[in-house]
Amino acid sequence: MTRPAYGIFESADGKYLSLAAVETPFWRRLVQALQLTEFAGAEMEEYSVRIERTAAIAAALHSCFRSRPLAHWAGLLAQHDVPFSTVPDISEVLTDPHFRARGLFVAGTAGPFVQFPVPMTGVAGTACPAPNPGEHSDSILADIGFDASEIKRLREQGVV
Repeated sequence: MTRPAYGIFESADGKYLSLAAVETPFWRRLVQALQLTEFAGAEMEEYSVRIERTAAIAAALHSCFRSRPLAHWAGLLAQHDVPFSTVPDISEVLTDPHFRARGLFVAGTAGPFVQFPVPMTGVAGTACPAPNPGEHSDSILADIGFDASEIKRLREQGVV
């Protein structure tokens, strides 16, 4: 279900923010912060009315957020106490100190990937990384009944 004033929006610099101003007090702050006067007033205090106007609200928010960079919106929304979060891109996630300290990502032949099971601090045992794509294909195919010649044929055909 689509919710008004809730979603991920792209800013002018191609970065994203997640907005969660569904409850009326937060909605009021969002409208004030963004100066969206067409969505101010008593009628828009009703959640059901905002639901009916979801498409118009989303279009206005999209247009607004595309007009300036993420840093501008983050500062403005924080100043008005509107619930939001910036959405990190993959390079920010890969270099995040928290994730690095947890050992969440490991190197693979196709680049970094998330280790499964996710390593837990203080848990007994040694975490092992997830396999690389296709690493166990032969053994899985053998387990379900393919013989070596069939597996070789599937590899030659690019199926595996």
